[in-house]
Amino acid sequence: MSGLGRLLNNELSLRETARRLLDLLRRVEVTQAYGDEELLQEIKTLNLRLAPAYARLYGATPLITTSYPPRVWLTRAKEAASDALAFLEAKPALEPSSSVREGRTGAFEAAKSGETPFAFLLMPFDEHFAWLREEIVAAGHDVGVRVTRADDIFAAGSFLEQIKNSIREADAIVAVCTGRNPNVFYELGISEPLHDPILVAEDAKDLPSDIAHLRAQLYGGSAPPNTRDTLRARIGQALKETLAARRVAAQPPTGGESDAQPRLNARVERAGNDYSLVVENEGAAPIQEVHWESGDDASNWSILIDVLPSYPLPLLEPGDAIRVPVATTMGGPASIEMTLRGRLQNGTPYQRCRTISIWG
Repeated sequence: MSGLGRLLNNELSLRETARRLLDLLRRVEVTQAYGDEELLQEIKTLNLRLAPAYARLYGATPLITTSYPPRVWLTRAKEAASDALAFLEAKPALEPSSSVREGRTGAFEAAKSGETPFAFLLMPFDEHFAWLREEIVAAGHDVGVRVTRADDIFAAGSFLEQIKNSIREADAIVAVCTGRNPNVFYELGISEPLHDPILVAEDAKDLPSDIAHLRAQLYGGSAPPNTRDTLRARIGQALKETLAARRVAAQPPTGGESDAQPRLNARVERAGNDYSLVVENEGAAPIQEVHWESGDDASNWSILIDVLPSYPLPLLEPGDAIRVPVATTMGGPASIEMTLRGRLQNGTPYQRCRTISIWG
C-alpha cells in the first residue's frame, strides 16, 4: 500500500494528511511555486483524501482550481485545510454523516441543511476589501447568520450558475457597491427581484440613482451612523430585520386567503424647491394601517403627516400611492433609514426597511 493510501486507515492518519497539506500550501505561498506541477498534484491528492472531514464541515470537498488567481485558491485551500485539521483534532472518531449527499455545493448548502439562515455576499475579489469581508462575516455571526461568498462554493460546474443558484437559495443578500464593480452590479440585478438586498458602500456616490432607494450601510463618513466603527452592528441589525421581514412574507395564508403579498416602497420626489415622500404598495395584496418610522439621522427633514386625512393610513390597495409633503433643511445626511410598517389582511404585522435618498 502506498504512503498516501495508508493515510486513509484511521483518524490520526487524516490529521497527518491535513498537516501535510497545510505544510505544502505554506511552502507554495512562501516560495511562490505556483507552476510546480508535481507539488500542485500532491496538494490536490491530499486535499481529496480529506473528503470525510470536508463532508462533515461543508457537505462537499473543496476543489483546488489553480486556474483562479493564487491569492484566491491558495487562501481558500488553507482555510479549508485548517478547518479540517481543527475538526479532526476535536473529534475522537470520524463517522461520515449519512445526511451528507454527494454533489452538494459547499458551505452555504451546509448552512441551509440546518436551521441557520445564510446570506450570500456579493463583492469584488480584491484584497483591499479583506477587512470588509471579515466585518460582514462577523456581523452575520453575531446574529446567527452564515455569510458566504462565491469563492465558498466548492462544487464543480458553471461558476455563474452556482452564483445564480446561491442568490435564489439565500435568505439574504449583502452587496458591496464600493467602486461600482460591474460583476457585483450584474449579480445585484439578478438579486433585486428576489430580495431586498443590503447594500454596503464607502460613500453614497457609490450608489447609482436606480438603486439609491435600497437600504445601504455606509462606512466612509465621520459621523457615527456612517463610520467603520458602527458598520458591523448596523449590518447585523439589517440582517435581523431582513430575515424577520422575509419570515413574515413567507407565512402561509389562513382562512382560504390568497398567497399574494403587499410590498411597500418609499422614495422622495422633488418638484422645484418642494419635496414629497411617496409611499406605494407595489405588491399584489392590500395592506392596512400603513405608517413609517425614520431614524435619528433624519434630523434635517420632517414628514408633514398632519395634511393626511388619517394616519396611520387605513388601507393601501395594490398600485396605490400616497404623497406627503416633506419640510427639509440643509446640512443633514444625503440618505436616511426608514422602516415601513403595516398589517396584512390576516392580521400579521408587516415591515420593510428602506434607505431613502433625500436629495435625489
